[in-house]
Amino acid sequence: MNNETPGPLEPLQKDVDQQEPPNPYLELSFWRFALLATFVTAFLPWSLLANLLLKGLADTKLLIAALLRDYLQTLLAIALGVVILVVGVVGALFYFWPLITDVVFGLWTSFITLF
Repeated sequence: MNNETPGPLEPLQKDVDQQEPPNPYLELSFWRFALLATFVTAFLPWSLLANLLLKGLADTKLLIAALLRDYLQTLLAIALGVVILVVGVVGALFYFWPLITDVVFGLWTSFITLF
Protein backbone atom coordinates (compact mmCIF):
# COMPACT_ATOMS: atom_id res chain seq x y z
CA MET A 1 0.00 0.00 0.00
CA ASN A 2 1.53 3.27 -1.12
CA ASN A 3 0.04 6.03 0.96
CA GLU A 4 0.60 9.57 -0.42
CA THR A 5 -0.15 11.37 2.83
CA PRO A 6 2.98 12.50 4.68
CA GLY A 7 3.81 10.95 8.00
CA PRO A 8 3.93 12.99 11.19
CA LEU A 9 7.74 13.36 11.10
CA GLU A 10 8.14 14.18 7.41
CA PRO A 11 7.91 18.01 7.76
CA LEU A 12 10.48 17.86 10.55
CA GLN A 13 12.81 15.77 8.42
CA LYS A 14 12.62 18.34 5.61
CA ASP A 15 13.68 21.07 8.07
CA VAL A 16 16.60 18.94 9.26
CA ASP A 17 17.70 18.27 5.69
CA GLN A 18 17.63 22.00 4.83
CA GLN A 19 19.72 23.13 7.81
CA GLU A 20 23.08 24.68 7.08
CA PRO A 21 26.22 22.84 8.16
CA PRO A 22 27.86 24.17 11.35
CA ASN A 23 30.44 26.92 11.06
CA PRO A 24 33.88 25.29 11.45
CA TYR A 25 35.39 28.57 12.66
CA LEU A 26 33.03 28.63 15.65
CA GLU A 27 34.28 25.18 16.65
CA LEU A 28 37.91 26.31 17.00
CA SER A 29 39.47 26.57 20.43
CA PHE A 30 39.75 29.99 22.04
CA TRP A 31 43.45 30.47 21.31
CA ARG A 32 43.27 29.22 17.72
CA PHE A 33 40.37 31.51 16.93
CA ALA A 34 42.07 34.42 18.72
CA LEU A 35 45.18 33.88 16.58
CA LEU A 36 43.11 33.57 13.41
CA ALA A 37 41.10 36.71 14.23
CA THR A 38 44.30 38.63 14.98
CA PHE A 39 45.87 37.68 11.65
CA VAL A 40 42.69 38.36 9.67
CA THR A 41 42.29 41.77 11.34
CA ALA A 42 45.96 42.69 10.96
CA PHE A 43 46.04 41.83 7.25
CA LEU A 44 42.37 42.63 6.67
CA PRO A 45 41.84 43.18 2.97
CA TRP A 46 44.51 40.70 1.89
CA SER A 47 43.55 37.93 4.30
CA LEU A 48 39.95 37.92 3.12
CA LEU A 49 41.04 38.04 -0.50
CA ALA A 50 43.42 35.13 0.04
CA ASN A 51 40.70 33.16 1.83
CA LEU A 52 38.30 33.91 -1.01
CA LEU A 53 40.76 32.72 -3.65
CA LEU A 54 42.01 29.66 -1.77
CA LYS A 55 38.89 28.39 -0.02
CA GLY A 56 35.98 29.94 -1.90
CA LEU A 57 33.09 32.27 -1.24
CA ALA A 58 31.16 30.00 1.14
CA ASP A 59 34.13 29.56 3.48
CA THR A 60 34.87 33.30 3.40
CA LYS A 61 31.27 34.02 4.38
CA LEU A 62 31.60 31.61 7.32
CA LEU A 63 34.84 33.31 8.40
CA ILE A 64 33.28 36.76 8.26
CA ALA A 65 30.23 35.55 10.19
CA ALA A 66 32.44 34.04 12.90
CA LEU A 67 34.53 37.23 13.14
CA LEU A 68 31.46 39.46 13.38
CA ARG A 69 30.00 37.23 16.08
CA ASP A 70 33.28 37.38 18.00
CA TYR A 71 33.51 41.17 17.70
CA LEU A 72 29.89 41.56 18.82
CA GLN A 73 30.48 39.33 21.84
CA THR A 74 33.59 41.36 22.70
CA LEU A 75 31.70 44.66 22.48
CA LEU A 76 28.88 43.29 24.62
CA ALA A 77 31.36 42.06 27.24
CA ILE A 78 33.07 45.48 27.33
CA ALA A 79 29.70 47.25 27.64
CA LEU A 80 28.65 44.92 30.44
CA GLY A 81 31.94 45.55 32.24
CA VAL A 82 31.51 49.32 31.96
CA VAL A 83 27.94 49.12 33.26
CA ILE A 84 29.01 46.98 36.22
CA LEU A 85 31.87 49.38 36.98
CA VAL A 86 29.63 52.46 36.83
CA VAL A 87 26.95 50.84 38.99
CA GLY A 88 29.62 49.79 41.50
CA VAL A 89 31.15 53.27 41.70
CA VAL A 90 27.76 54.99 42.03
CA GLY A 91 26.67 52.45 44.62
CA ALA A 92 29.89 52.94 46.59
CA LEU A 93 29.46 56.71 46.48
CA PHE A 94 25.91 56.48 47.80
CA TYR A 95 26.95 54.02 50.49
CA PHE A 96 30.04 55.91 51.64
CA TRP A 97 28.76 59.47 51.00
CA PRO A 98 28.19 60.34 54.69
CA LEU A 99 31.71 59.16 55.53
CA ILE A 100 33.21 61.06 52.60
CA THR A 101 31.42 64.29 53.51
CA ASP A 102 32.43 63.97 57.16
CA VAL A 103 36.08 63.48 56.24
CA VAL A 104 36.12 66.23 53.61
CA PHE A 105 34.27 68.79 55.72
CA GLY A 106 36.22 67.79 58.81
CA LEU A 107 39.48 68.38 56.99
CA TRP A 108 38.15 71.62 55.53
CA THR A 109 37.06 73.00 58.90
CA SER A 110 40.35 71.99 60.50
CA PHE A 111 42.22 73.65 57.61
CA ILE A 112 40.21 76.87 58.06
CA THR A 113 40.81 76.94 61.81
CA LEU A 114 44.56 76.92 61.17
CA PHE A 115 44.34 80.40 59.70
